Amino acid sequence: VFYHGEEVAVKRRFDARLLLAHMTRLDRLTQQNHVRESVETFEEQLEALEALPEIEWVSVPVPVEGAEVETQDASGEPDGGLAGDTCGGDPFSD
Repeated sequence: VFYHGEEVAVKRRFDARLLLAHMTRLDRLTQQNHVRESVETFEEQLEALEALPEIEWVSVPVPVEGAEVETQDASGEPDGGLAGDTCGGDPFSD
């Protein structure tokens, strides 16, 4: 919507034909065997997923580039080194 040459609002028209086209496409998809089998077992798969143990999320601080970060050895004690500098080289190289 323009008023005195300036856009002051936006109108959106929703057409039912688009919804009907999507519904027709979904109906056609359910006629395929692999889709029908997935739909039939969806509730069972969802229940199996809900039955899994909850994931425990752990926050890991991200070091600032160039800042010294105190690392820990296997026993959990500070080793005084820099993060990623455990053997004097790249920890990901062979």
